[in-house]
Amino acid sequence: MFNKLSGKAFYETVTMSQSLAIVHNTDQQCFSLVHQPQARLQYRIMQANEVHFFTVEVPESLRGQGVAALLLDSALAWATNEGLAISTSCSYIAARLAK
Repeated sequence: MFNKLSGKAFYETVTMSQSLAIVHNTDQQCFSLVHQPQARLQYRIMQANEVHFFTVEVPESLRGQGVAALLLDSALAWATNEGLAISTSCSYIAARLAK
């Protein structure tokens, strides 16, 4: 679903889990919590068919609540839907992808 917020296009993957909503900001190439934007997964489009997930940042106050997993699940769903190959340099993401 596409929305216009503050003049920027947002693609909402919007996942609701424990009242946490994820927004995909295509301008900033990140997935973040709507009400806690400092919790985010950042990526770069490397080629027309590849995305590189390079970091997941979760504030200490939100750690241990599954926020990183929720961000990654949303990003993976988007990449899969778009038919993108996935690469990463983030140890957390690499460990989750190996499972």
